[in-house]
Amino acid sequence: MKKKFTYLCAMAGVLCMFTSCKDDDKLPGESLETKTYTEADGLTLNLDNEAVTGQVVTFAPDATAGSKGVITIAGAPLDLSAIIGGMMSYRADNQPAFALPTSSIIPGSASVSFPVDLVGSADNCTFEGTATADYCTFEYSGNVTKETMSLNISKIALKNTSMAGTYAFPELYEDDGWDGVEPKMDNIIRMNWQSTKGLPIDIWGSGVPTEYPAWFVLRMTVLQLSFPDPSNPDGETVPSIVALYNVLKSVTLGADGSVTAKYVDTKDPTGTVIESPKGFARYVVESDNTLRLYIDPAAIIKSTVAMASKSSRALDINALIEGLMTQVVPMLANGIPVTYGQCIGEDFQPREDFNATSFYLGTDVLLPILKVLAPVLSDEDVVNMIIELAKSDENMAGMADAFLPGILAGLPEVIETTSVIELGINLAKAE
Repeated sequence: MKKKFTYLCAMAGVLCMFTSCKDDDKLPGESLETKTYTEADGLTLNLDNEAVTGQVVTFAPDATAGSKGVITIAGAPLDLSAIIGGMMSYRADNQPAFALPTSSIIPGSASVSFPVDLVGSADNCTFEGTATADYCTFEYSGNVTKETMSLNISKIALKNTSMAGTYAFPELYEDDGWDGVEPKMDNIIRMNWQSTKGLPIDIWGSGVPTEYPAWFVLRMTVLQLSFPDPSNPDGETVPSIVALYNVLKSVTLGADGSVTAKYVDTKDPTGTVIESPKGFARYVVESDNTLRLYIDPAAIIKSTVAMASKSSRALDINALIEGLMTQVVPMLANGIPVTYGQCIGEDFQPREDFNATSFYLGTDVLLPILKVLAPVLSDEDVVNMIIELAKSDENMAGMADAFLPGILAGLPEVIETTSVIELGINLAKAE
């Protein structure tokens, strides 16, 4: 009996050794299958060891080679209904009508795939290396199992760093000819709106409005706006261009594709300079006069539908948003085309001797969006809301009732006959 028991133990040991040897014979990652990891399902993603959200990572084993796999990083689809508080309709399968694509954390790419060499066991592997995307290179390291994916992206380096550097506004003030100085809008703002149709304004209160060019009305409106001045502890307001000049201190386009800004909080009486978080915005240089800017899509959507969402009339919110998405969605994943080049003066001609660069949205970006927004201006509630908002500003109150109704009513036709519209800022690169 004792011999039989000893024999059985020996056989069990041999079987265990055999099984163990078979497991050891498996290649690293051989038991892993294709899986997409999300924040809610096993994903931990870092950029330079800082946590990143809003991404999905897919792992797929390489069927053509052992101990290898392919990792794909992409932006997580954005549920628009979650942003605008349930205004959006849902499909029959209870899924949101608009799940918007977003960009990956790799500058210039909606998604990026790269091969990895796996080290470890059949179902628990590490990996590290260097990869190349369309506009940059980067390093990666991580760990993958059947349930989890941890991935750290680091040392992103743009292939084209021609626009990298720190920029600040050029001097705003110029001699007023009376032994003083005055702010000059064209030094820091690029603003051009050319349209066949003008906007009716009754400046003198005669009851007979005169048609003024769209660019003139836009300039006058901006000049009339005022905002708190962070440099004034008494909370006094200053013209919008002065407030912008005082608030924005610098913008840095990093060699790693990051975009950061230093600014002053208008509500902080100490005037403390704040730096925006790294990773909130990214960029790549697409050509000699265009870069693509990637920002938080939720911020874009909230700003474009904020006014329309307050209307209680028959304005079709879904139709409005669908139209906006037709123009905006490609920019969420593929970046906003920002043109850069020479600054222009009051005559809209290039300023050859002005040492600054214009960064602006051009006609190809702005006009399609304006055409979608034009129907909003026919909604009475929206128009009244804009007028009431203008009345709340002491500098705009005088023109709210007298000018704004005619201006707003005329905007759809101005938009329809627009040939050029450009909006942006001028920045000088630090030496």
